[in-house]
This record gives sequence, C-alpha cells and structure tokens, in this order.
Amino acid sequence: MLKRGSICFALGGGIVFFILAIKGFSLRIEVLSDAFSTAGLLMILFAGLLLVSGEGVFLGIGYALKNALCLFIPALGNRGETYTQYRQRKIEKEGAKGQGTLFLVGIFFLGIGVLFLMIWWKGFSLL
Repeated sequence: MLKRGSICFALGGGIVFFILAIKGFSLRIEVLSDAFSTAGLLMILFAGLLLVSGEGVFLGIGYALKNALCLFIPALGNRGETYTQYRQRKIEKEGAKGQGTLFLVGIFFLGIGVLFLMIWWKGFSLL
C-alpha cells in the first residue's frame, strides 16, 4: 500500500511539475490551482478507466482487433478461438490493481487544487 501510494504521489507530482513547466514555472495561485486540479482530475479519470477495463468492458474491442490483425498478418496465426473462450482466458488473468489508491491520491490533489482556487477566488473578489 505504501509503495503504491508513493508511486501515485510521484505521478501526481510529475503531472503538477509538467503543468507548471508549461505555464513557465509561475507560482501564482491560479497556476497552482490549474496544476493540482489537472493532476487530480487526470488521476481520478485514469482510476475509473482502470476500474472499467478490469471489469472487461474493452474485451470485445481487443477480440476484434486481434482477429483483424490475424487476418492481415497470417504469420501470427489464428487459433480459432471464439469470443467466449477469449473472454474466459482474459478474465482468468488477474485484473489491474491500485485503482483505489490512484483514486484517493487523485482526490487529494483535486482537493489541493480546489483549496488554491478558493484562495484565489477570495483574493480576486477583494480587489
């Protein structure tokens, strides 16, 4: 859990650093709000994507692409596998883990971004 959490925090920090680099490392409140909110939202959305892909939502697309690839490249060989067999084989593999940690760290980064937004909004309304 600690390893996953630290990796997620490093990922979020990297996204924040990337956004700050795009904005010219300006440490204004609105730029910090943008950076942390973007990192949080991206992490939450990726956690959702991991959740639905672990449930098998994209198995039909994978099966169709595999059969299309085998059709155009005969050397890959088509095992004659039906969709039911393909689905069973893929479901037996272990699904993605860590989407809960990614979601919680994303909520944390989004919370920091919203906090910066509230500070900026309060300061902006006073001017």
